[in-house]
Amino acid sequence: SWVIADATTERMLGSIGLYRLKPEHDTAEVGYQLHPDHWGKGFMTEALEAVTRHTLGPLGFHRIEAITDPRNTRSRRLLEGCGYLLEGITRESYVWEGIRTDSAIYSRLAH
Repeated sequence: SWVIADATTERMLGSIGLYRLKPEHDTAEVGYQLHPDHWGKGFMTEALEAVTRHTLGPLGFHRIEAITDPRNTRSRRLLEGCGYLLEGITRESYVWEGIRTDSAIYSRLAH
């Protein structure tokens, strides 16, 4: 995992990391969070692009997956803007605050 910080103030704004690594399949999942005060300022775009390049390049993975709530339009725009493709929606695949919720599954490949 990496900290996302403001380069000027060095203040922590959020984090991004790789989870559910499956080296035998060359697959990893990326997850991220950013404080709402910093949404829409390009911090997460820069972080996701850097982590994607590093994962598909030097780390040698072939595929990165990202899972988000289909209603989270900011996250979906971020992923699509960074070249991730929507693979589908899984229905009621997790529970959030006691409510069964769908998931949007995105991926990006090395080629």
